[in-house]
Amino acid sequence: FLHFLKTDQELSTATGIQNFQLFDSIVAAIKIVAPHFNKHTSVLNIRERVLMTFMKLKQNLSYSFLSILFPTVSVRYCSEIICNMLDILGEVLEPCIHFPLRDEILRNMPLCFADYPDTCII
Repeated sequence: FLHFLKTDQELSTATGIQNFQLFDSIVAAIKIVAPHFNKHTSVLNIRERVLMTFMKLKQNLSYSFLSILFPTVSVRYCSEIICNMLDILGEVLEPCIHFPLRDEILRNMPLCFADYPDTCII
């Protein structure tokens, strides 16, 4: 299915990933964190697995519809691929999430949360 996406706009519409450079960076990071994915033991390569996963996240496509877009994969296997990729993406993307220090959180806390000093994330 990836060959249908020609422009950054099409990629962004389908997956929420803004451009192919970022998409390729995510794929490269997965190859480092999960080198066993480099082996072609699956009917989908890493790029296709990442694409499928982000399409599910962005569009909330059913597994049945994903299996139509990726015809070499059964409905059940779509679910397995996405669950597995979510674990790997969590590991890969965790360092990209910045949690501010407690003092910074308290300085920027909306007034309506003044009675909830233990709040860290809204």
